[in-house]
Amino acid sequence: MDPGPRRNRPDDCCDASREYRAGGSSPGRGSHGVKPLPLKEAVSTVVDSVAPLAAVSVPRDEALGMVLAEDIIAPENVPISENSAMDGFAVRSSDLRNASVDSPRELDLLPEMIAAGPAPNLAIGAGTTRRIMTGAVIPSGCDAVVPVEKAEVLGDTVRFTAPAAPGEHIRPAGGDIEEGSVALEKGTLLDPASIGVAVLCKRTRLSVVRRPRVAVLTTGDEVIGAEEPMEAGLVRNSNSPALIARLREEGYETVDLGVARDETRDLLEKITRGMESDVLITTGGVSKGERDYLREVFESAGIKLKFAGVRVKPGKPIVFGLFSEGVVFGLPGNPVSALTGYELFVRPALRKISGHRCLFPRQIVVRSGFDFPRKTGRSEFLRVRLRGSEEDGSWVAELTSPRQGSQVLSSFVGAEALLYIEPDKKEIRAGEEVLCLLIRDPGATDFSLS
Repeated sequence: MDPGPRRNRPDDCCDASREYRAGGSSPGRGSHGVKPLPLKEAVSTVVDSVAPLAAVSVPRDEALGMVLAEDIIAPENVPISENSAMDGFAVRSSDLRNASVDSPRELDLLPEMIAAGPAPNLAIGAGTTRRIMTGAVIPSGCDAVVPVEKAEVLGDTVRFTAPAAPGEHIRPAGGDIEEGSVALEKGTLLDPASIGVAVLCKRTRLSVVRRPRVAVLTTGDEVIGAEEPMEAGLVRNSNSPALIARLREEGYETVDLGVARDETRDLLEKITRGMESDVLITTGGVSKGERDYLREVFESAGIKLKFAGVRVKPGKPIVFGLFSEGVVFGLPGNPVSALTGYELFVRPALRKISGHRCLFPRQIVVRSGFDFPRKTGRSEFLRVRLRGSEEDGSWVAELTSPRQGSQVLSSFVGAEALLYIEPDKKEIRAGEEVLCLLIRDPGATDFSLS
């Protein structure tokens, strides 16, 4: 991974997760004599270990979703000159001074209308007016526009029954963007509107933070493909397709390394290939089983482990490490653990690597719609949907499924948020306030605005 200048900017557009990054002291030791980290420490370790990639120049129309790596200075005013904000009549405000219903003013209507486009050499003299269209250049002598519905055409004259203030319904030159100003700041996420502003600034190419390349590897002798015959003891490889789909959803380039068997040579060969990318994600092989020796293979490949184990449920065995040009995440093999690990650890890292300012999921306080007893000791995340309360319209969290085990992939279907439970909390009671990390926009089923 080719990091550009390291930037430690505060997250200025969303809460950097006061509770999400919470957690107490670590209890006991995990496998391999490594202490599981509290959630806050693990997330901080990940984020502090990565930096934005170097800038690259890309065609403007390929930059959507990327982060701008330079300020864009406006080369000209937008709009370039004064123009009309309404269809109406170009006037001199002094001609309509004291105009009223009881004492209207009539101005001579000049024959040529002023339309949008190249400015004709037209002027407005005292006591005259011209038709003008929205976007048309303001003619010489005009300092106001009267909307067409506020005037009455009487053959060769136009009657006005109200005064017009200087500048009324006129868009000033540079009213949108002033020449020489910063039209787009470095660090801007390039959304559709930003692409449009780049056009206004005459830019056909943009300097952006390079998108990371992410390799995904599933491990395990028990893993089979979608069309292979099933038998007892086997599992289908849902992890790689699900993670790759999530990565592509967010615009990242992906490399599918397939499945590595529980054999050192195969694991090392595929991990080495994965280290050609900026980020390597593996699933499986990081727990306490006799054949879960992925950590040792990581070390053999030259990966320096930063932690192995986090006090979180699901996903306790997660591993994070660094290699010369990138980072690796060893996610657990259970599919819910893998997807939760992606949202909590991988996604913030990828966002920082990509140059984003906001790294963490947006958090909202909602009310629980269910009771949930639990064992204490670890931070826990439940998959929930959000609905509006019929009583007061506030958000209420409902479990996507009563089965919340780390193996129940279907519990992630339709999940809009991860409901956070503090390590020492013994239960969630229906009606109490809880913190949720949004992973999807819950949307709405109706349009209630008038």
